[in-house]
Amino acid sequence: MPTVEGDSSRQSSSRNRFAFWIIGLCNNFAYVIMLSAAEDILSVVDGSKASSKSTDDPCQNSVVHRQCQPLSTGSVLLANIIPCLVVKIFYPFVMHHIPFGVRHFFVVLLQISSFLVVAFSRNIVMSLTGVALASIGAGIGEVTFLSLTTYFPK
Repeated sequence: MPTVEGDSSRQSSSRNRFAFWIIGLCNNFAYVIMLSAAEDILSVVDGSKASSKSTDDPCQNSVVHRQCQPLSTGSVLLANIIPCLVVKIFYPFVMHHIPFGVRHFFVVLLQISSFLVVAFSRNIVMSLTGVALASIGAGIGEVTFLSLTTYFPK
């Protein structure tokens, strides 16, 4: 017959696993969305969002012009990877000076601001800045929540 303490610890363990799973999903949400929307993020033209869908007939007899972006979608990939990598390398050396609550607040603030900056961007530099904010937030969140796991049992 299971003891009350055994049931309580099993329930607590399940709750902790579920909570960290949700936190991980939320932390990586902006990072993945920015990668998925790379073409749309780069389609900023003169302050208005250009449609990424072509209205041309896909079965053309001849191609007279190409639709090309000034930057490839790889620029969004770099703006998403490099800041996160830099944060993961250097942030662990200074993060112990900042309380967990403050770190979590900055992660949420960076994630929200990244969506707002990309949504209201007027040029590509502003869009890539929003992508970099999402990347920094994801990097800080990953290091923060990974270090938080040491306070919880298995």
